[in-house]
Amino acid sequence: MRFQERAEFLACTADGNGGNKGILTSNGVARMLYGNYRDSIDHARCNDIPEAVLIPLNVKTKHSCEVVLNGKTPGGLDEPVHVTDAGPRVY
Repeated sequence: MRFQERAEFLACTADGNGGNKGILTSNGVARMLYGNYRDSIDHARCNDIPEAVLIPLNVKTKHSCEVVLNGKTPGGLDEPVHVTDAGPRVY
């Protein structure tokens, strides 16, 4: 098993039946969203992302987020969260 640690994210690469998985954290998703949208984000709305959960890499999860930009109103939680070997992604 090999581990790659990044801020608020840990990717676990495993051989065998378990496949490749990563640990998704609510803090990691928040840091990624606020980092990517730092000049234009008002807030982010996400559905029940746990403090930490093990999730297969590169698979759409049941978790989703919406970035609400400055001066805009929320439109819905429609962007799925994915766990990749480079960290969490929302697309």
